[in-house]
Amino acid sequence: MNIKQDFLEIPVTGFIFRIVEGIDKLQQAKIDDLTQCAVYEFENKDRFTLTPTKQIDTAEKLLKSLSMTQVQLFIYLLYRWRMQGGNATFQIELKDYYLYRGIKIRNDSRKRFERDLEVLSALSVQIMQKNNKGYIYGTLLNYQKIDANYYEIHFDSWIDYLKTSQYTLLHKQFFQFNPRYHRDALLLLLKISQLYKLQLRKENLQPNMKMYTLCKLLGITTEQIKQQGFKCLLRRLQNSARQLEQNCGFIIQLKLETDNLTQFYDSQMYYDHPQLMEHYQQLERRSH
Repeated sequence: MNIKQDFLEIPVTGFIFRIVEGIDKLQQAKIDDLTQCAVYEFENKDRFTLTPTKQIDTAEKLLKSLSMTQVQLFIYLLYRWRMQGGNATFQIELKDYYLYRGIKIRNDSRKRFERDLEVLSALSVQIMQKNNKGYIYGTLLNYQKIDANYYEIHFDSWIDYLKTSQYTLLHKQFFQFNPRYHRDALLLLLKISQLYKLQLRKENLQPNMKMYTLCKLLGITTEQIKQQGFKCLLRRLQNSARQLEQNCGFIIQLKLETDNLTQFYDSQMYYDHPQLMEHYQQLERRSH
């Protein structure tokens, strides 16, 4: 596996991952009677709002248009933003995006792309900064079609909180997962990629994630676990882990305790990627 060929440098910070979570959770949004916008609010008051646009003129239609392809597109836009110097306004090429997706450009895929851009442009965010330093507000983006293949993107002021020097190495497979069938694997790859670099800096710590965090990430509730049982959930986790092992080179180990729910939530998923670890360690040595 070649790190430079198989991975992309993308700024996936905790703030960016919160936006990803927000896009995913909007499936559960409620429509405000007064504003007619679709709203999802986290427990800490982080707030995500979909406002109808000219192309998608009701909140109901926006909710029906939601897909994890919007997460894939958003992450791609961040990659292009960083590659083009971190300017809030930049251009993207449809052909380039679908090259990463591994999909041929057809009328339906072009419509899907423009629908995803429209949904992202309808999204506004309110996210608390670290250490409760206040909220970051803004529309996610605006866009303009230049011609059949090129689009101009403009990120709102939230992008000022992101630095081009910040990045996570994300496997290109992220863009080729089919969101309809591999939604869990897509979210899991993004999350462990973000955590892996951070956790490697801690001595004598094997990168890991608690089952409680993982269940929250994938939207698995306590009620679902009680109804379906641990075995059903375990198969779901193993399927996602297998996708990351086979396609991305991660080594994933689930160490689960299933005597009761508390023990299960405290159980760990361990993950490693020897080539990725070596690459990050080399970068760390060069910085000193």
